[in-house]
Amino acid sequence: MLTAARRVAQFGVLAAGLAMVLNGTAFAADGGAECPPNQTTCDGWGEGGGQPGGGGTPPGGGGGNGGGAGPCIRDGEEVPCFDDLLGWFNRSDGCYYRVTEPQPAGVPEGMTSYTRSCGAGGLAGGEPVLLDNPPPGFGAPPDPAVLAQRALDSLNLLPPEIGIAPNPAVGPGLVGLPIWLWVPADPDPGDDESTWGPMTASESEGGVTVNLRAAVGKIVFDMGDGETLTCTNPGTPYARQGGKSPTCGYDGYRAASPRGGAYTVEATTTWTVTWVAGGQNGTIEGVTRDNEAQIQIDELQVVTK
Repeated sequence: MLTAARRVAQFGVLAAGLAMVLNGTAFAADGGAECPPNQTTCDGWGEGGGQPGGGGTPPGGGGGNGGGAGPCIRDGEEVPCFDDLLGWFNRSDGCYYRVTEPQPAGVPEGMTSYTRSCGAGGLAGGEPVLLDNPPPGFGAPPDPAVLAQRALDSLNLLPPEIGIAPNPAVGPGLVGLPIWLWVPADPDPGDDESTWGPMTASESEGGVTVNLRAAVGKIVFDMGDGETLTCTNPGTPYARQGGKSPTCGYDGYRAASPRGGAYTVEATTTWTVTWVAGGQNGTIEGVTRDNEAQIQIDELQVVTK
């Protein structure tokens, strides 16, 4: 084992002769009341609906690669833990390392010449270093959980549009009458954004490829009157047959909305996100999106003669 002084001396001799040759290596369900007669407000039971999306909770995730827990961070920004040209990232000094190829002449036995690239300059900052052992993180395969999070981040998971009948844009509903709720279908299932899914994405790095799938597992409607409704399907768009929704509907409000006001219906979708990478698999929890709509409810008026 060489002393530190001898290493420095030998490095000084060898540095001038070390050549950097970088070779990129590929690694990777009917019943219920119908609108009563003489109630003009029943016109509100139209086929409309679908409130624009907005808001949501960003997905969570985590994991690590590059020889440590969590993503690789340099100067406050995430960087790849492996780069085809620069090699592996060392968290301790924020530099990339790869074995110098070919090894220069005169490298002492038991030591290896590495090309170290530091800072944003990357290739421009490459320099030779002699080490007894590989630097931290060198040769470590990427953590598939980190790649899965990266794949998820590439997807545009939208807040749910809210289909609701009676249609708030047409008129109010009535106390005790069923409410239909649904998420309108995505206009183009092949698009790169979705309110329900499924959507897929993949991410590759360092010979590891992660395939990810995201789809809504459930939607929870907070009806604004202290009641909630949970559905595991996108619901059924309203049709003029009256009665209850066959898939996702609320039995009805027990009281009218405040005078001049409305109930706020809040809808939150929870996405089921799963990934596979070779023989490994996992999930990303806590992926939600939310939206809201307003609905006015009037008292049921009884007409007598």
